[in-house]
Amino acid sequence: MQSAQPKKQILCLGKEWFRFPSHFFVPDGPAGRRDSQVRFVKSSFSGQLPDEFHGLAPSWVTTENCPGSPGATDQLVQTDAFSQLRQHIVRVLAATRTASETLNSWNQEEKSRYLNVSDCDFLVDQGLLKQTEPHYEEDAEWEILYSQDFLDLSRSRFPFKTFYVPRVGQRFRLHNPYFLLRRRVQS
Repeated sequence: MQSAQPKKQILCLGKEWFRFPSHFFVPDGPAGRRDSQVRFVKSSFSGQLPDEFHGLAPSWVTTENCPGSPGATDQLVQTDAFSQLRQHIVRVLAATRTASETLNSWNQEEKSRYLNVSDCDFLVDQGLLKQTEPHYEEDAEWEILYSQDFLDLSRSRFPFKTFYVPRVGQRFRLHNPYFLLRRRVQS
């Protein structure tokens, strides 16, 4: 009997896609298995979004034909450390030279990058005063897992948005809430 694969958790980014550091900050599941994905939902940004890296996984155990044995078939052969490193570098270089069919040189929007917000399990968002996107934190479908103040550079005054000035600077630094939201479980 085969056990069912757990559903991948989808973390969505909208207008905050450029501030999110990397999918490397999304935790792995048991045994290092990637149980989550970072995807994008439509926002007011209309340029090209990053694409997934479609590289080749490193192969530390290689398949080689073992000469000298009659009727030799492909068998697993462990290679030495230098060969492993060289092989990994060659695979990475080959993967980085492979052009994705959805990338373009004109920064044009690629609609295939978007996911419908109803397919997201988590959402990173910032509550701005003037925004064209929905305020997901106010939607009953979402609950706030974490919220943190985030400096609003456009409304904060110089030099207080750059330098910490005790007692005085707080009046001139304005913040917006930055959210990690989770879709509420339907009962």
